[in-house]
Amino acid sequence: MGERRWYLVSYDVRDPKRWRKVYERVRGNAERVQFSVFRMYCTRTDLEQLRFDLATLMTDEDDLLVIHLCPGCARRVVDTSTKTSWDEERKRIEIL
Repeated sequence: MGERRWYLVSYDVRDPKRWRKVYERVRGNAERVQFSVFRMYCTRTDLEQLRFDLATLMTDEDDLLVIHLCPGCARRVVDTSTKTSWDEERKRIEIL
């Protein structure tokens, strides 16, 4: 298994039905920070699987933003929405 890293995942989906499907898929692997903004602690392979899955759900009018946060950057994130730190290792969430 590869090295796990923090990623910030954000999306803008114009259609409510597509938005719900995208939300459900992202929610299965990431922790919600704001309305359509999630934090994800995963391997590069996990991230690529998520991106592949989202590509099948989203259309050209939708937007996806994925930002890798280096360990130093993750420690400096100011997040009042959660009591846990971005610098500690998170348990992996798996959907079977």
